[in-house]
Amino acid sequence: DLVDILFCACMNPKAGSFMVNARLQRHFTVLTTFTPSPGMIAGIYSAILEKHLMGFVPQVQRLCDPLVGATIDTLVGGGGILNNPCFLPSAAKFH
Repeated sequence: DLVDILFCACMNPKAGSFMVNARLQRHFTVLTTFTPSPGMIAGIYSAILEKHLMGFVPQVQRLCDPLVGATIDTLVGGGGILNNPCFLPSAAKFH
């Protein structure tokens, strides 16, 4: 007997069928994500980093804004990770 089995699956937004049979889909929790805006990233990272840096000297605490800015540049800047063609929203490319 098979007991306590966990399945994890994902769909390729560029190929294959975009529809999943309801009888199969009922066994999964469907999660979707979107690319966060620079403002959203700044809000999340600033809140977390400010709390984390509270225990450090003021010179280190002042690094919060530059670190958040560098994170935004890395994720969504000109050559950012989230601007990679493999992360383009499928709805925009769907014909």
